[in-house]
Amino acid sequence: IGIHRSEPGDLYPTPKDAVSEHEFTQPLLTERSGVWLVPLGEPRRVDTTRLAAELAARYRLPVAALPDIALPSWTLDAKRHSLVGDQLILLLGQAYRARGRAAIIGITDYEMYGGPEFRDSVYSWRESPPGHYAVVSTSLLGDDTFDLRHRTTRHVRTRKLVARDLGFLYYRRPELDDSHSLLRPSMNGVHEIDELREDL
Repeated sequence: IGIHRSEPGDLYPTPKDAVSEHEFTQPLLTERSGVWLVPLGEPRRVDTTRLAAELAARYRLPVAALPDIALPSWTLDAKRHSLVGDQLILLLGQAYRARGRAAIIGITDYEMYGGPEFRDSVYSWRESPPGHYAVVSTSLLGDDTFDLRHRTTRHVRTRKLVARDLGFLYYRRPELDDSHSLLRPSMNGVHEIDELREDL
C-alpha cells in the first residue's frame, strides 16, 4: 500500500507576513445576525467561500464570507513564530462589529497560540467569556499520510472546528461530556477532531 504526503505541513508566520499598518478607526461593517467567516492574512489552504456554503447547507443557517483582513505586526509573536489568538480576536472586533446573534470567525493558515495565559498551540481560540468572535488556525490540520479509508483533510477538519465555534457562539450551547460531539471540551490532537460527528 503506497502512502504519500497529501497536504502541506505546519505554517509559521514571519515578520513579513504581518506588516499591515492599517488601523481601523471604526468597523467596516456591523453584523447583527448570521455567521461570518473572515480570512486573516490571505489564507490559501482552505477555500473560505466553499466552507461558508457547506456550513450554510449543513446547518440551515446564514453563513457567508467577509473580505480578508491583513495582519498587523501586533498580532504576531515573532520570537515564537506564531500568531496570538487574543490579538486576532481584537483585530476581528476592530474590523467587524458583532451584535445580537452574529458570530464572526476568522480563519488563518498560520500557527497560533491563545494568549499570555495560554501559550500552547491551538486549533481554535474563542473570545472569553464566550461572545461573538473566534479564530481557527489551519496550520496543524493537514494530513501527512492521506488515509483513503477516512478521507481526512485540512478542509474537513477546519469545517468541524468552525462548526464547533458556531455552536458555542451562534447557538450559545454549553460544552457536552461526549468525546464525539462538536461541543466536547478542548482537544489534544487532530485524531480527536477526526472523531467528531458533524451535527449540532
